[in-house]
Amino acid sequence: MSDILQLIKNRRSVRKFTDSPVSDEAVDKILEAALWAPSASNRQNWKFVAVKNSAVIKAMADSVRAAVEELKAMIEDGDEDKLALLTNYGGYFSFFESAPLVIAVFFNPRPNFVNAMTGKNIRPEDNLEQTTAIGAAIQNLLLAAHEAGYGACWMSGPLVAENKIAEILKQKGMRLAALVPVGVPLETPAPPKRKDPRTLIEKID
Repeated sequence: MSDILQLIKNRRSVRKFTDSPVSDEAVDKILEAALWAPSASNRQNWKFVAVKNSAVIKAMADSVRAAVEELKAMIEDGDEDKLALLTNYGGYFSFFESAPLVIAVFFNPRPNFVNAMTGKNIRPEDNLEQTTAIGAAIQNLLLAAHEAGYGACWMSGPLVAENKIAEILKQKGMRLAALVPVGVPLETPAPPKRKDPRTLIEKID
């Protein structure tokens, strides 16, 4: 237990990478770890697209930057505070462009079990079963990358351009859940602050 806990605690979200490539063997092992994640009813309702082609990665980054500009144009009355926030925050949505490998994580949207069985809209169609499984797969992916000596980062910002990215990667009908850039870390980030466990855990004996 101590080894896996140490691996979990030592993993960092890496946003800056060297130019060194990620070996094909490492890519296969990282993806294998992701594929062994648990999923509701063992549906394994995911797909991973590993992109090393720099032109394709640039096209994805360009689509994210374009989507951020479109969002800026939608801000009502030119609210300066919102524009400044989006400009600052949106600047972090495309740093994956500097990584030698970007893994796009997709899932196939499906009706939830209760609604599918009853034919009624009893539960929200939020794809909760799929997205929780995707989270487990991404965690496996991140830990495997870290163990192999690479850094990675779970990115949700690029979802502003999810449809365009799905189009670029030819994943019609699939939903983009995340982009995960992977590479040799240029620097090791400091340990992130964690909330007090006592505020997050409740035990009922």
